[in-house]
Amino acid sequence: MPESVTYPDKAAARGALSGRAGSAANRFFRDATGKSTGFAITALDAGIYRLEFFSPARNPGYGKRYVEEIGPDGEVIREFKETLGPSGLIETKWVHGGPGKEPPSSSG
Repeated sequence: MPESVTYPDKAAARGALSGRAGSAANRFFRDATGKSTGFAITALDAGIYRLEFFSPARNPGYGKRYVEEIGPDGEVIREFKETLGPSGLIETKWVHGGPGKEPPSSSG
């Protein structure tokens, strides 16, 4: 089971990782607004991390969850945003990669 760590704010999430992965996390989390919440980093397999946060919309019950998966060298594997409403997921927009894209092999 992947280990997920939540952070109280944007600053804590931006400084959580080190090296190239830390630089990638810093770039991803800096786009969060002051109202954003749910900052989390999940360690997946082979040095891959899933970064995410939620930004509420002006309409109560709505918002977007931003997700990025990065490799050990900070490269973006997948990036998407989910629009959420009171009834759950409304849509997913892929920014990089896609739902069927496999992470790069760690065997090189």
